[in-house]
Amino acid sequence: MHGIISSKDFNSLYLVVISCYALLTCGCEVYGYQQWTEHRATVCVYQEYNLQFPDQQSIVIKIAEYGHIGISECIEWDTGHFGCKVNVASVLESRCSGKQSCSISVSDESIREMNPCRKGLDVFIQLTYLCIDAKPLLPCQPQMVTSKLSYISSRQTSVGSCNSQAHIGGTQFFFKTTPGQQLQFSMLRLSTTSSSSGRHNHTATQVGYIVDEGQDEVYPIELNHRRQTMHPLLKSTSNEVTVSLLATEHQHFLILVQAYGCQDLKPPKRDTMLIERHGDTTVVSCKNSKKMWNLKCIGVHWSGVIGNCSDDIILMTIVGLTVVLALVIVTVGYVCYKRSV
Repeated sequence: MHGIISSKDFNSLYLVVISCYALLTCGCEVYGYQQWTEHRATVCVYQEYNLQFPDQQSIVIKIAEYGHIGISECIEWDTGHFGCKVNVASVLESRCSGKQSCSISVSDESIREMNPCRKGLDVFIQLTYLCIDAKPLLPCQPQMVTSKLSYISSRQTSVGSCNSQAHIGGTQFFFKTTPGQQLQFSMLRLSTTSSSSGRHNHTATQVGYIVDEGQDEVYPIELNHRRQTMHPLLKSTSNEVTVSLLATEHQHFLILVQAYGCQDLKPPKRDTMLIERHGDTTVVSCKNSKKMWNLKCIGVHWSGVIGNCSDDIILMTIVGLTVVLALVIVTVGYVCYKRSV
């Protein structure tokens, strides 16, 4: 089966609910979801915000604004100058996204240089980020994907086209999994509006495409704010897929990818078995006997028991030697009888 997958098929894509934590020196709120955890923090002047998560979990910067934004832990009174702010997500993206830990400070020079407010106004950072149980993947180089969830970000399109694929357009990601397995993709939408004006776009916008190398078919990746924040995209028919993301100025999303299905079984070094696969079932049989075992693919593992064909070989060898020995005894007996006569 290939093409767009249903919500039932998508259940295996859900991330494990994890207990993320942060070492805080400023105000922070945490919101838990079934697929990820979202954190919101406010970082005041001369404060440092330290993010630290367990291994195998990654930071994803969702929103980061810097300026004299409004009433907060950092500002108690409205002096009539609220509203001057600038987006600093790109600065924090390169520093934190895809890592297990990083530090954020308002006094950082690269952030202070972007100050959009008049002198004398207190400024701070309002931050929203995700803790996701997945590892980031890189563009322009083959990436081996396992059943462990991985992701790519729309903000990685800044690298442009890969040199060997410049004619295709966009930024390419090359995914591969073991023979017998396939790849499934989903989208996690992080931006809530379609433009800087804040107006929702109710039409689908193409932000890339997926090429299933097994069929050489192209499937568009569309961003639609009417759809759920996290939704399925595609299940491949082969174990090799190319994804190309187009540059999107005001859209932020993740493409999640993981392998599903069972690997093809390999026969032992002593070629005594026959292995035949038919979709999610595999039949293992012995060449020298009628022994046969049926296996069923459940998730990413084969379920069932495989016996040993070598026992049959040993038994046949014993029988063969017995027959040969019997023939030798009969022959020797016959010769001795003839001589005696």
